[in-house]
Amino acid sequence: MSWKNSPSGTGRRAVFKRLVVGSPVHDAFMRWVQNQYIRNIRFVNEVIENANREMALKDDIVCRVLLEKVASPLIYLEMDWHNLSDKEKIPFARGAYAEQLTRRIQEANRTVNQAQSETNW
Repeated sequence: MSWKNSPSGTGRRAVFKRLVVGSPVHDAFMRWVQNQYIRNIRFVNEVIENANREMALKDDIVCRVLLEKVASPLIYLEMDWHNLSDKEKIPFARGAYAEQLTRRIQEANRTVNQAQSETNW
């Protein structure tokens, strides 16, 4: 996970490990963020369209307020990114990072298959 114990050694305080801007992981994260924002914009549009069928709304004001509600700050999205599985991250990865994720997924699958064969599942 992306949290680590504090340098003081008490273990009581967690420090969030941030992504390095410009790294392949950060680039993949930003592609995922764009995807999340686009999904949220579509959601807001759908809400407005459904609401307009029932009542007349001021689209610009309602849209702005709804977008503020569904647009998550990057720090929260970064926390969510760290909780995604490698399989969920791979569509957004490119180059060496995509290869690294693929190797980790293959290794995890090999480990699962080996454990299942050893326990006769």
